[in-house]
Amino acid sequence: MNLCEALKRLIELAGGNHKKYIDDSYLSSYHFYKMQKLEKILAQLEAGASIDRILSELQKERLHLLQLGKEEAFHPTFDWYGEHHWEIVYEGEADGCKEAIEVLEQFASDSLGVTSCYNSQVNGN
Repeated sequence: MNLCEALKRLIELAGGNHKKYIDDSYLSSYHFYKMQKLEKILAQLEAGASIDRILSELQKERLHLLQLGKEEAFHPTFDWYGEHHWEIVYEGEADGCKEAIEVLEQFASDSLGVTSCYNSQVNGN
């Protein structure tokens, strides 16, 4: 399995959980934003971005999202029927970053992961 296949698997899992919990606004939203974050990361890799650059950005972004989530928990900027909307968004995105970091670190020393991902887009596979 190459890097893009691993990320696509995570996206499918998050998408499946989004549908599975569609009647639970917290879990449905959480998995949606996690899936969306993973899709953005995959798109960067398919465009030929470097694993090292993405890893560095994700590590910083994850910490920032976790901080924002904590702030939202205590001082929500938007409350939807008792659920802190932005806290859910930040938690889902931070978890998407975490999962992507774990997968990217496995492929960080193997440039074939990125090359295969980029080449599959170029070749139409």
